Amino acid sequence: MAEVLITLGVLGIVIAMTLPTLVQKHKERVLVAKLQKFYSTMNQAIMLAENVYGERETWFEDIYGVDEDGNSLNQVWFDRYLRKYLNILKEEDLKKGDGKILYYLTDGGAFMNAGSNGRDWFFFPGNPKRCLEKYKYNVQKIAGICGFPFYYNPANTSKNLRAREFAPYGMNAWDGKESSLYDHSSFGCSENSEWGGFCTLLIQFNGWKIPKDYPFKIWF
Repeated sequence: MAEVLITLGVLGIVIAMTLPTLVQKHKERVLVAKLQKFYSTMNQAIMLAENVYGERETWFEDIYGVDEDGNSLNQVWFDRYLRKYLNILKEEDLKKGDGKILYYLTDGGAFMNAGSNGRDWFFFPGNPKRCLEKYKYNVQKIAGICGFPFYYNPANTSKNLRAREFAPYGMNAWDGKESSLYDHSSFGCSENSEWGGFCTLLIQFNGWKIPKDYPFKIWF
């Protein structure tokens, strides 16, 4: 009996030591699956809209702010061109005076127009309000941790054709070097940069997997 109790005690210690790592690895697998799905879903919606409205460059609008009635101008654009092609469960106006709208997807994820324009977007694999409230709605603080930045501007002049799709943030500014995904002074996925704008791009570059040297602890 004593030997059994000792064995169970050792097993308990091992489990206690390894469980946090297993939980974190599970979160990472869930995250990358949701990131891939969101990336695919948004680009599919854009292609479907092209069948109706023509080339994306002709109907894309970079719109800021709200109208005189307080309606988000970007929301009006989004509703006109993309909403019908997405499985949106509900939406929420964050009422910060800048027209930011939070869209909840039926699969449990959510996204929003981060800058109240048509270019900057954030995807949330879990509870978006919990993520935003923790960092006092500073979207630069959440990048690569509980919110993941994307960018859409088909009218840009980048020679990188992928920069014209709905892509991980920074595709139009990245020089193609893996080191830049970490070291870029403004967007590098690092605690030393201004904000982790390249974090989603880093995950995609790594084959939609979280790198072993990923600088942040993901939670959602």
